[in-house]
Amino acid sequence: MKLADPDDPLSSLPIEILIGADFYWNVMHSDAPVKPSDSLALVPSSFGGILSGSRSHATVSFNPTVHSINVDTLTHELDNMVRNFWNLESIGIQPIQEKLKLSTHNAELLTNFHQSFKIIDGRRVIHLPWKPEVKLTSSNYDTAIRRFNSWTRRIHANTELKQKYAKQMQDYIDKKQVEAVLKDTQNEVRLFYLPHHAVKKITNEEIKWRIDFDASSHSPGHPSLNDALEAGPNLLPDILAMLLRFRLSKIAITSDGSQAFLQLILANEDRDATRFLWYKTEYTSDGNLCIADEIVTYRFTRLPFGLTSSPFLLSASLRELATMYKQTYPIATKHIENNTYMDDFVIGRLVGTPNRYCQTMSAKGPRTSPSRRGKSVHCPRWNRSRSE
Repeated sequence: MKLADPDDPLSSLPIEILIGADFYWNVMHSDAPVKPSDSLALVPSSFGGILSGSRSHATVSFNPTVHSINVDTLTHELDNMVRNFWNLESIGIQPIQEKLKLSTHNAELLTNFHQSFKIIDGRRVIHLPWKPEVKLTSSNYDTAIRRFNSWTRRIHANTELKQKYAKQMQDYIDKKQVEAVLKDTQNEVRLFYLPHHAVKKITNEEIKWRIDFDASSHSPGHPSLNDALEAGPNLLPDILAMLLRFRLSKIAITSDGSQAFLQLILANEDRDATRFLWYKTEYTSDGNLCIADEIVTYRFTRLPFGLTSSPFLLSASLRELATMYKQTYPIATKHIENNTYMDDFVIGRLVGTPNRYCQTMSAKGPRTSPSRRGKSVHCPRWNRSRSE
């Protein structure tokens, strides 16, 4: 029987007409189908034999093509989307108090801070927030003395750096921000030595050096001082909102706290955890500084900058100061809470006289002098965009 569609490349033509099922029996013959195999049947038609049936027993070669598509579906709950939208809308408007959503642990740290309130010589006394589960199992003395010897060899080769470094150290000593350790003043439970080195900062093509105390240093297998301290809650205002408010104003006013961290007194029981090594110094009769070869142990009497809890303690102290004088100085309180980032203060005024406003906000101004009987952070450098 001749096939209706023979497998002949020369006679193969494109399909041009499709015959529907309603015309099927008009072209099919009533003759019995021929079965060339158990699975195939050759049915006679007006066009020739039509092969039908299963080809499972036939030998057919084909190359399968597989397409793989991965679809990831990310869904957001409507309330989260709306919340994010309103958060963006409220940048620079929402009060800082509404943004503080403290965990139970951080709320407890803040409560303990306020309960430890104490003023000595017009300065806030602060206690380091220790983690109860972490103990200082090493004083870190071996690491500190090794790094001290390595660093001093470097600065001895650089006379200018040595003089600046020694001057900065002596400034700490003269201002009683650090003190020499007496042999009978030891806290064996919380004893730690801080390595230190100089950090270079270039500002307006001027090179400045500051001393960096490394509270993350530790002996192998032992925790560092920062490991043993709580970081505390983030009390800083939203820096984006603060800068947006600043940029929208016509008059710019800026200031920064002078050694803000060092204005806070470190509680006596925590001072041995901030020990460091330096040379014995003394002044000659003509007022010149003399540095001896003898190594002396010092410790901080004020809050060092490099501790993991330092930002929290400073921010909490400033907010506490603002709260104390909220009724007397409402404007200053508002700006301390919303426009002070660490020790930097930036505000903008749409109207007003910058000089008078600086005098109002400055620690030297007459309207803030009463706060100096409690506690304060001295801000000696004020800048404004208008001179009147």
